Amino acid sequence: MKNSETIIASFSNTVKSILKQISGHDYPVLNSQLLFKIWLTYVLDQGITSIRSLFYCLNKSGIEIDMSTLLKANKTRENSLFRRFYVQLIQQVKRKNTTFKLMLFPIDSTVITLTSKLFWL
Repeated sequence: MKNSETIIASFSNTVKSILKQISGHDYPVLNSQLLFKIWLTYVLDQGITSIRSLFYCLNKSGIEIDMSTLLKANKTRENSLFRRFYVQLIQQVKRKNTTFKLMLFPIDSTVITLTSKLFWL
């Protein structure tokens, strides 16, 4: 059990270090850093199975945002930011924990059903 707790803590630190590289002041309503945090919440929380549950989780945690703002942000952001973030995340996780090399796989709309609706790129 301790090993899994160490892996989770390590992953959290890895994500935080990558998020620090993303601007928190580039867009007035929904900056890129917050957009990535929302994206990660959606991807990593298996309890979030619908758009309604995503917004419930966000609003409950104090992030006041509506669907149109999120959809507009997804359309105006460069998809290269998402790709660079994802590649960096995989590289750092593999570097820190070699046993995860075989466990990581790409995330797409076949894995996460709502991805095509919320994060169309």
